Amino acid sequence: MHAEAVVRKSQLVAAVVASSLPVYGLITWTVQRPAEATAGPNPYADTMRLVLGAVAATLVVLTLAWPNLIRRLAAATPAPQRFLLGVVQQFALAEAIAVFGLVLSFASRDSTDYLLFALPSAALMVWLFPTRGRYGSFVGSG
Repeated sequence: MHAEAVVRKSQLVAAVVASSLPVYGLITWTVQRPAEATAGPNPYADTMRLVLGAVAATLVVLTLAWPNLIRRLAAATPAPQRFLLGVVQQFALAEAIAVFGLVLSFASRDSTDYLLFALPSAALMVWLFPTRGRYGSFVGSG
């Protein structure tokens, strides 16, 4: 498989998987929102917001440090396994973007803010991945 095709496939896989995160967030939000309205604040939902915030912060830090680490691994990895490295790297970036949008939307507890933050983050992610840049161009190199 040509290196450029590997890059495109890894980007597509990561974009599709990670763009499902805001949809999952919307489903859980619509289920939890009526319960919070009738029974008061939901400690589980508050805990989930904190966990998502911690995951988002961790993923953002890893994503910033990720390209150099992955490039080193790719240089020492046989060609067939480079596809998996590409998928992992793209997925880390995608999750960082999607989870950041989810955290912003969950923190607000308002459907308008959900649409303003989470869905545009998914659109940004899908727009970002088909472009060739520092995230993904290493696959097949070496």
